[in-house]
Amino acid sequence: MSFEILYIINAVQALLILFLCSEEVGMTLTSAGMYSSLIFALSLVAKIAFGPALDRSSTRRPAALFGCSLLALGCGLTLRVQRAPGGGPFEVLTASSHPQLVAFSVCFGLGYGSSFTLVQSRAAALYGQLEGFSKLQSTLAVAQYAGSFLGVLVTAQLRQSTGSFVQPFGILTLLGMLSCVHCWFVCSPGGPRGL
Repeated sequence: MSFEILYIINAVQALLILFLCSEEVGMTLTSAGMYSSLIFALSLVAKIAFGPALDRSSTRRPAALFGCSLLALGCGLTLRVQRAPGGGPFEVLTASSHPQLVAFSVCFGLGYGSSFTLVQSRAAALYGQLEGFSKLQSTLAVAQYAGSFLGVLVTAQLRQSTGSFVQPFGILTLLGMLSCVHCWFVCSPGGPRGL
């Protein structure tokens, strides 16, 4: 779960301004900065709000699933589907309208903050009292950094090779959905250590 969530978060952080200022959206740098700032502000709100929810056993699983779902939905909102010119089949394009980009920023910002809180707290909650926890924590940190590195690299390479953000954002959306499935198992009552 750490790998895919950090893959998504850092890919979007690193490339959001480029996407918003690209020909696909055509936004000014100032406007792009406003969307980015909205995401960071909402991620802070989510980190504060989701921490207590993740600490209580009665709200842990719903909060974790809700946070991962917001992250996946936010990724999905970077794309839009429309009928191809001439009434042909549907085509997938990147989002470019203000309402959709605001919806993306809100969902992604809240999903980013809550998912990041989940990633940082889950291993400690499950295994923090064990003697070898520092080794586990180091291994998880490597997975997080690998996800961050590959997220930025692969997303940028795909954008460069295809000339569009459609495929990279499609992959981020799929990874967001995968993180929901992963979260389902990690936070389930019968999951790790019988929670």
